[in-house]
Amino acid sequence: MFKFKLKTTLKASLFFATVLPVYLFGGSDPIPKEYKNGNLNITVYDLPNGYQAKKVYGEGDKNITIYKDNKAVYFKKDSFIIVGEVEYRDDFTSVTKNILLDVDNDGVKEFLFYTSSGGAHCCFDVYLLELNKDKLHPMLEMFLKNVDRVDFKDIDGDGTLEVITMMTYILILVCYLLAESPFPKIVLELKDGSGMVFS
Repeated sequence: MFKFKLKTTLKASLFFATVLPVYLFGGSDPIPKEYKNGNLNITVYDLPNGYQAKKVYGEGDKNITIYKDNKAVYFKKDSFIIVGEVEYRDDFTSVTKNILLDVDNDGVKEFLFYTSSGGAHCCFDVYLLELNKDKLHPMLEMFLKNVDRVDFKDIDGDGTLEVITMMTYILILVCYLLAESPFPKIVLELKDGSGMVFS
């Protein structure tokens, strides 16, 4: 009886550890590996074409580094690093999604992350990295200021995703009262050789 329960529990544990995440998240996002090194919390993501992202979070050291063949090829440092999009739920839990997005519809997914200075509502930046076999290419590096995320949607039906966000710093530059002014929505589209540009 004990052996049967143990096997059943083990099978259930394996199901929730392997099958369920693939079912819930479509198997498209990498499953992070987390570990500690002294006072540092380290999260590693295996990415397409042999790339690897390592997020380091600890007192005095908060950064993300992208590696290719164990060699650092990209680095960002800020007060907070947010990988993918964090979706907050009504029960005060959250889930991370869209770590990888195929924005240009070439079959190879790009890596999405945000940085934040950690103020009350400022400032955020968004990064979308194209992970080519021979070279990493920043497809989007954008200062968002008060906006903490962007949306991706194929608006014109051409098979590539546009970036939809809001421009908050224009209102500050022209001295509008933010309490009375909606943020203007902006759309960026992918242009060959130029990355994301204003549509």
